[in-house]
Amino acid sequence: MATAAPTRQQVRVCIGNAGLPLGSLVYVRHGRRDSSAFAFEETWLAVLNEVYATIVNWREVALGKEVGLNAFELDDFAAAFEHAQMDATAALLGR
Repeated sequence: MATAAPTRQQVRVCIGNAGLPLGSLVYVRHGRRDSSAFAFEETWLAVLNEVYATIVNWREVALGKEVGLNAFELDDFAAAFEHAQMDATAALLGR
């Protein structure tokens, strides 16, 4: 029995009124199997990497002269910077 060739559809995902490209969504159907995957545009990954690199060191910045927090004050702010979204971002960026 011959198997039908895979069906592949790709959609470019854009955001905002300006239609800024965010990434691509790919759908593949091969027989009875379906799969889909999303890939960010490289420019968005570069921005995300820069933001992540800034936020991940928030404790050092907070203790520095520009912010001037004391070490005992850091836990009050931890929830704003240390959460599951940061873990997901690290995984996305391969860190």
